[in-house]
Amino acid sequence: MRRFLAAILLLSGATAYADDLAGYRAVYRAESVVDGRRAALGREIEIRRACAGWLTSLRETVRSVEHYTASMTESFDGLRLHYASRVAARHDEGDARLEAPGGAGYAEFTRPERRRIDLPAGTLFPAAHMRAVLDHLRNGTHRFDLHLFDGQSRIIEIEALSSLPPETVENAPGLSALPSWRIRVMFPSPGQANPGQDSIVPQVIERRIWSNGVMIDERYGMGPGWELLAVEILPDEGC
Repeated sequence: MRRFLAAILLLSGATAYADDLAGYRAVYRAESVVDGRRAALGREIEIRRACAGWLTSLRETVRSVEHYTASMTESFDGLRLHYASRVAARHDEGDARLEAPGGAGYAEFTRPERRRIDLPAGTLFPAAHMRAVLDHLRNGTHRFDLHLFDGQSRIIEIEALSSLPPETVENAPGLSALPSWRIRVMFPSPGQANPGQDSIVPQVIERRIWSNGVMIDERYGMGPGWELLAVEILPDEGC
């Protein structure tokens, strides 16, 4: 089962912008074949504005048993990121820094082994990445790509499919007055730095994103089709 920390993009790029983005929780379910048998899958994504920055968590289950977890803490200035994930016995963890917004930096992994990689200029952590996506959509850009680091360093290609007027959103009244967009997101396959570098088919996901950064998955090109059960706007901690 494929998973991406990028599935939890929302976050704030700078303190000055903090109030125009919302924390949220989204809950999904799906069915797939696991070990030769059909199995119920679950996914819960939560993004919350806390005193320490934007806290993001992802939890996936197979037959109600925890299968995969991931978390990130991102500073409000978008220059520091702590990330961790666990699947089965494998635990990945590390910290990343940027010299300036959109500048170069580095990531230091502490698990499963210690190593350091350089991050090129133009790298964006999820906070700045989400803000750049929204800027492109508001400006009417049809197709664009951005360099994301969220524990993996890769180029994400995005295509704007449609612009939607405000409409009632069940269980999320805070979204009903906001415009939104449908987008197609193309993630590189394993081993690819760029989705177009070879013939391996990338992962394609269609998503809906509102002007406050709340985002839900609507359609997967590969893998199980996740059904959205609920989306809830979360309050800030008041820091």
